[in-house]
Amino acid sequence: FTPVVTAATNNDHVHSTKAGFYTKVGNIVTVDCHWVHYGGGTSSGNVTITGFPFVTGDWPDHTGVINWGYCTSASITAGSSFMGYMGRNSSYVTMFTWDATGGGTNTQFSEIPSYVTMAFAGTYQTNT
Repeated sequence: FTPVVTAATNNDHVHSTKAGFYTKVGNIVTVDCHWVHYGGGTSSGNVTITGFPFVTGDWPDHTGVINWGYCTSASITAGSSFMGYMGRNSSYVTMFTWDATGGGTNTQFSEIPSYVTMAFAGTYQTNT
């Protein structure tokens, strides 16, 4: 599948690599993604990642968590990290910046530098 990193406003940034792989066993989907961003444009606002291969289930506990295993040069505070959440009936991830003392806030596109490589993975449930 093709994960697409999307900005809330002026979604005109340039990326060179978008690769996603998944395994589905029963109603459990495991994803592994790689994204390379080359900057450009005037993208801003909250970051989401679309294009996931299956929609999460429609029950409150059918959600997913995406974790970042690698990210070069992120513009976030030391001790913070990226994470993602898939709500119910969703095929996209809302990206968060997690701070050990303040919890999670929506990641802003300004926190993703030009020329960055990201690797992220996670698991979620579907209805089928």
